[in-house]
This record gives sequence, C-alpha cells and structure tokens, in this order.
Amino acid sequence: MCRAFNELMEEERQNGRQEGMREEKGSMVRRMIQEGMAEELIIKIAECTREELAVLTGR
Repeated sequence: MCRAFNELMEEERQNGRQEGMREEKGSMVRRMIQEGMAEELIIKIAECTREELAVLTGR
C-alpha cells in the first residue's frame, strides 16, 4: 500500500477514537445529571467547561 493511504487510514482511526471518547463523555455526563449531581461537580469530574456541559446536555 502507498504511504499516503496508510497515513490517511491512521488519521481516520484517530478521528474515530476521538469521536468515541466524546460520545462516551456525553453519555457519562447525562448519567451524572440523571443521578442529580451538581453541575460544578460534573464539570470537575468530567473535565469539561460549562459551555461543553450545556452542549452535552442540550441546554
């Protein structure tokens, strides 16, 4: 296989991993909210900003 193709495939795998981690983080944050955790604690544990929290929760 050519080098450019291999590099492209590796980049796509990396993008896929990052997308999966974002989806899992969103799922975790939604579960925390359902359990009644305070937003400040969620932000600290999930290492996200208030803006990211709003996007993840659809607020």
